[in-house]
Amino acid sequence: MSVGKTIRMLRKRAGKTQAQLADSLGVSFQAVSSWENEDYLPDVERLTEIAECLGVGVSRLLEETKLPDWTLRDCLSDESHMHTMLKAVLRQSGFVNAYRALGFIDARCNADITLTRRALHTACHALALEIGSDEVLTLLLLGAMASKMPIPVFELPVSDEYRDALRDFAYGNVTSDSAVEAQLAKCIDCIYTLSTASIYLTRGEMVTAAEKAESDALPLIQTLKNKKPEWNNALYLLRYQALALLETYKRLL
Repeated sequence: MSVGKTIRMLRKRAGKTQAQLADSLGVSFQAVSSWENEDYLPDVERLTEIAECLGVGVSRLLEETKLPDWTLRDCLSDESHMHTMLKAVLRQSGFVNAYRALGFIDARCNADITLTRRALHTACHALALEIGSDEVLTLLLLGAMASKMPIPVFELPVSDEYRDALRDFAYGNVTSDSAVEAQLAKCIDCIYTLSTASIYLTRGEMVTAAEKAESDALPLIQTLKNKKPEWNNALYLLRYQALALLETYKRLL
C-alpha cells in the first residue's frame, strides 16, 4: 500500500477527518488531501509528526504490505457478564474484603462499567491465574478505583492490615519491600495496561507503559518467585505475557 493510501486508512481507523488531522499537525486540510491523493508526499520530519498523531511508528507509514480491512474493537469482553461472575465467585469463595470492595465500587460508580473496567479485568485475571487471595483481589479492585476516582485510602473499606499495601499499590509506590500482595497486584496491573494499551492509550503512553513493565513488573516477578513459590505457575504465565507483549511493542512502536 502506498504512503498516501496508508495515511488515509490509518486516519480513518483513528476516527479522524482530514480537517482534524490537519489541525493536529498545524497544516491545511488541503495538504492532508494532497498527501492522501499523492499529489505530493510529506517530508521525513512531517512523516514523524503524522505517525505520532495516528498512533503508529513511521515505519508503519512506509511499509508496502497490504493489510486486511480489520474491524477494530473498543472492548475485549462482556464486562457486565464479568461483573456478575466476579461477584458470585467472591461471595462463594468467602473473599469478604474483596466482595465488600466490589460493592463499594458499584455504589461509588453508579454501575458505570467504564469506571470499573480495570478493576474487573485485573481481578478476573487474578482468578484465572488461580490467585486465591482475598487481599490481592481487594487491592486490585480498590487500587483501580483509586486511580480512576482519587479517594483517600482511609475512606476505602479495608482492614488496617490491608491499608499500607493498598496505599503502596493505589499510589504507585510498590517496591520490592512492599507487601508481596501489593507486588503481585502491581504485576497484574502492568499486564492489563500492556494488553489494552492499543485501545485506550496514545503511542507515547504505550511507550511509557512498556518502559514501566520492563523496569518494574519483570523484576518484581523475579522477586516474588523467591518469596512465594506457591505462586510460581501464575508468575510464570505473567512473565510470559509481559515478555510477549514487550517484544511485540519493541518491534512495532
